[in-house]
Amino acid sequence: MSEGLSETAVLFQGVTMDFRTVFAESEYVQNAVQHLQNVWRERGICGIDIAQVCSKQNYLDEEKTWYEQPAIFTVSLAKLWELEKTCRAELFLGHSFGEYAASCASGAITPEDGLRITQFRGQLAYEVNLAHPGLMAAISGKLHMPSIYKICATYGVDIANINSPEQIVISGEFSPVEKACEEIEREGLKVSYLKTGCPFHSRYFAPKQKVFRQFLDTIQFRRPRRKLLMNATARLESDPERIKDCLVAQLTNPVNFPRVVQSMQALGADPEKTMEIGGRNILKGFVKRILRRP
Repeated sequence: MSEGLSETAVLFQGVTMDFRTVFAESEYVQNAVQHLQNVWRERGICGIDIAQVCSKQNYLDEEKTWYEQPAIFTVSLAKLWELEKTCRAELFLGHSFGEYAASCASGAITPEDGLRITQFRGQLAYEVNLAHPGLMAAISGKLHMPSIYKICATYGVDIANINSPEQIVISGEFSPVEKACEEIEREGLKVSYLKTGCPFHSRYFAPKQKVFRQFLDTIQFRRPRRKLLMNATARLESDPERIKDCLVAQLTNPVNFPRVVQSMQALGADPEKTMEIGGRNILKGFVKRILRRP
């Protein structure tokens, strides 16, 4: 345990977050989202009606990432501020896209720059999905990883997330993912297709890494004021350039959540005090299974 850390940790969900439920259930979140949107519009940086996106889908399915990534980021921040009225957190980590809210919460970037980044990332994801229409699928059960890796290699599909000892997520173009899932189901595993709007954490994002890094270099990243645990390294990161490196690597790298959770535990964060930003405590469920807690 490092330096006796026992503060509350906050987990931010990624693109599968039920942000509309979080928005609908809290007047505080609704007001905070509307306030942020008004400020950002006055500054000329908000290109969508975030509050409206949080109320209903008024855009095409193929535009999902463009609209929803800024909305998820904004709702995540608003919900954190509501929670911190009664409990201060000192350690932040996000699952995949949740890293942008975590980075902002730690003080590494401002909310305004977080919006700029998530709007740009949403645009890149939209472009990737236009060129390579795809999807992601969660695979659950008694996993035999060598067999799964072999099936994924056969169909040109990537492992996107390792969520727990009992669940992974695969990512790729529609037909290869569907064929891989059919074979995986024959292995006796459960398959659930995810509504992500894009094949995240796949080879198809590799051509976007350079332009994303160039964009991040236009943003002022700071040393976090509070602890930031990153997916790419499963370590606390405080150097602004390292934080940018992690966000770029995450475009193609799989999220190894067990490794991140083990680091969180080693830092002394109490799983019972951990807060999760999302509609349901999905990540805390993974944490329990990773740490084998009842």
